[in-house]
Amino acid sequence: MAEIGDLVTLGAYPQSSSDPSQKEPIQWLVLAKEEGKLLCISQLLLDCKPYHHTPEMVTWASCDLRRWLNRNFLESAFSFEEQGRILTTHLINHKGCPQYDTDDKLFLLDYEAAVDYFESEEHPMTRSALTTPYARSRGAWFLSPQETEAEDPLLYAGCWWLRLPEVTPTNNPDGLYDVLSCVNYDDYIELYASSVEETDVCVRPAFWMREG
Repeated sequence: MAEIGDLVTLGAYPQSSSDPSQKEPIQWLVLAKEEGKLLCISQLLLDCKPYHHTPEMVTWASCDLRRWLNRNFLESAFSFEEQGRILTTHLINHKGCPQYDTDDKLFLLDYEAAVDYFESEEHPMTRSALTTPYARSRGAWFLSPQETEAEDPLLYAGCWWLRLPEVTPTNNPDGLYDVLSCVNYDDYIELYASSVEETDVCVRPAFWMREG
């Protein structure tokens, strides 16, 4: 049975090739385990997508990336049987703004989850993640060989979207935003990092799945 910190394999997606038809098994890092289900996040940064197609005020509920994850990526990366193992998760996206809650199969971690599930005594895993050659071919920013030593473990590390900016209802009462929090290549969380239309930030999908 999988434990926190283990890798599990589910689905397939282009990784070592820029050819979208060349899919390989995806490895997922187990972040949490409870009552027969696992919270998983991709071990690698699988693709590069803007959060939204235009620089406007949006919510997670209305952004392009949510639709892409729960339609295009879900159907492309997972078989019908594998999709059945992925649970639908109720996400509270803005405390005090229940109209922005969503029910999703696939999602991005929010700020609190990125803090709680990494770099703690119970969860010593690092937030840093490497880009795949496929993601780099799609325009992902990454720490290049020209910027660091060849033996640097962060070589080819990229940055990845979080689901929300680090805001509260008091400074953003409408739950709308045009700048997102991201995890940097070096593990640091930038609270106001990238405009929603940026095209070089990576996607690191997460989901809850049935164990076994």
